[in-house]
Order: sequence, then C-alpha cells, then structure tokens
Amino acid sequence: MAVTEINKTIIDGPRNLVMQFSGVCDGAGDEVDVVKVSVSGLSPPADRVRINKIAGSVNWGILTMAWANTPNQPFLTMEGTVDLDYTKSGGLDNDSAGNGDVVFSTSGFENNSNYNLRLEMIKKYA
Repeated sequence: MAVTEINKTIIDGPRNLVMQFSGVCDGAGDEVDVVKVSVSGLSPPADRVRINKIAGSVNWGILTMAWANTPNQPFLTMEGTVDLDYTKSGGLDNDSAGNGDVVFSTSGFENNSNYNLRLEMIKKYA
C-alpha cells in the first residue's frame, strides 16, 4: 500500500481554500506525484491556487511539493517541523503551464514515516 493518506478540505469558498493532508508509510514505498489539490474539483473550480501558509511536520523522510505539469515543477522540499508563511511576499503562485494542481512526492519514507500538513491557499481564476 505504501502511504496511507487522509486528505481533508476544511474551507472551500469562492476565494479561500484550506486543506489538511496526512500520510503514514507502511514501509512499502513512497508516494510519487500524487495529486493533493485538484483545482478542477474545487467548489467553485479554480484555474490555480496561491499557497500562503504551510504548517505541520514531515517525519523520517522528505516531502516535495510540485505544480502539476509535464514534467512537474517542484517548488518546495520539506522535512521536520514546517511553519512557512509566504503571505507578505505574495504567496507561492503557480506560474507553470500545467493544469494548476498541486502534487506531493515522498522520498526516503520507511515504516511509520509520516506527514501532517495544513495548507492555506487563495483560489486564482484565469
């Protein structure tokens, strides 16, 4: 099974989006380019998101976030305690030519490696 994940949408409004992501590895392997934020599946759907805050932890491995594209465009690698606030700098904005989705990949995850991350985002339209 590799990584058992729980994804929860906390707020999905016309502008604001807050999501919580948790995953625990059973030692069978890593996640590779798993879509976590599907902008077309939001309500209302968006073209892309801007990430303002990321908080939580990545334990006993590394998690990379990327904008979905061909190939995907990695923009952040995390491990340990995560408390990132990009609000004052305008947020992490997806300027790639992809579909606007956010994907996660893990590396070095072994049995009981885990992540628990909360993302605060702004929906962007065309």
